[in-house]
Amino acid sequence: MLNLSKSLPAELKQKIESLITQNFRANKNLGQHFLNNPQICDQIALSCGNLNDSAVLEIGPGMGSLTQSILALHPGVNLTVVEADARFVDILNEIGNFYTDSQLEVIKCDALRYDYAGWAKKHSHKKKYIIANLPYNIGSELLFKWLNEDFLKDIQNITLMLQKEFVNRIIAKHHSKAYSWLTILAQLLCDVDFLFDVPQSAFTPEPKVMSSVFSLKPKKVIFPHNIKNLKKICSSLFLYRRKTIGSIVKNNSHLNYLLPFLEKIQLDLKTRPEEIDIKTFCDISNF
Repeated sequence: MLNLSKSLPAELKQKIESLITQNFRANKNLGQHFLNNPQICDQIALSCGNLNDSAVLEIGPGMGSLTQSILALHPGVNLTVVEADARFVDILNEIGNFYTDSQLEVIKCDALRYDYAGWAKKHSHKKKYIIANLPYNIGSELLFKWLNEDFLKDIQNITLMLQKEFVNRIIAKHHSKAYSWLTILAQLLCDVDFLFDVPQSAFTPEPKVMSSVFSLKPKKVIFPHNIKNLKKICSSLFLYRRKTIGSIVKNNSHLNYLLPFLEKIQLDLKTRPEEIDIKTFCDISNF
């Protein structure tokens, strides 16, 4: 695939490259692995569809490789980037100044503390997307923040890159070892699509694991469920994923109340949590 992004001025390119060559160190506490392959950045930016005149949120832009692709390939986009590392703020602003057809707002902030609902409200008149190469150490926590019906009702699509093992949990089918509470929540609220793998060589520094890109498109029709009960039931059951449902429920006082209902719907108590489909979990949550 060709790199379609509009090239930055040589002076700005040199400034970005100097971050790597002049004693640059990734911040391990921030889970930094910077995507440095422009073709892959373009591929991610294009996989989201037409973002012209939309509001887009990018988390952890770092040196701005993916930021450049979003701005270059989607003229008129209103892009907000949330970056915790002060070293990159000036460069990100310079990148924004170069792409005059679009708007870039750089927010220096811990992504776990950012006001996502406020961002959605600010851009209430626009279609909204999230695109990110997420820091591995906070990826699951951020995803749980976004997997909320009230928030998702305002979002068109979320396109993320995370470690492949984590993505396999998101896209897993029941009866598989990767099937988990995160799988259930993600697939209950969204249509989940695997897009492509990204090798370690595409990053600086190289991570020890393969990464994958996937998308979450919020669903319009969702199985009826009680989210509070669903979280309680699933998180408890998957703590003992290799045990049978009957054994888990009978030996956990906070789940004993489910036994009559499980017998009523004729669920085989020898079934393990990973063998129960999402609709059945939703039915149980409504008991």
